[in-house]
Amino acid sequence: MGATKGKGIGTLWITFRLKEGVVGGRDYNTCYSALIDAVKKHNTSGWWFEPTSFWLVGSNSTVVQMAANIKLAIAPSEDLALIGSMDKMGTVLVGKAEKLADLKALAGGLIVG
Repeated sequence: MGATKGKGIGTLWITFRLKEGVVGGRDYNTCYSALIDAVKKHNTSGWWFEPTSFWLVGSNSTVVQMAANIKLAIAPSEDLALIGSMDKMGTVLVGKAEKLADLKALAGGLIVG
């Protein structure tokens, strides 16, 4: 939304699923707010967050760096986030994927973190 990409800035994408209810003492809204804060730490040139569970972020960070912050924000035992780059190959999965084999078959080089 009005983002301009500068030199060295790439575009990362994040898709996620947060469990309804309370996990580890935190409810959905708390995890969602923590996820927003984690992503904002990597925002250097704007982000697009119109869909409810898919975001684009202009960032100097790598997918691994972004995944590390997201992992702290969500409940990986129940939630899941998939982080990738629009500019480079590479996708990182954080959390619980029920159909991991299917995802690995589609996302070559998937890193499970």
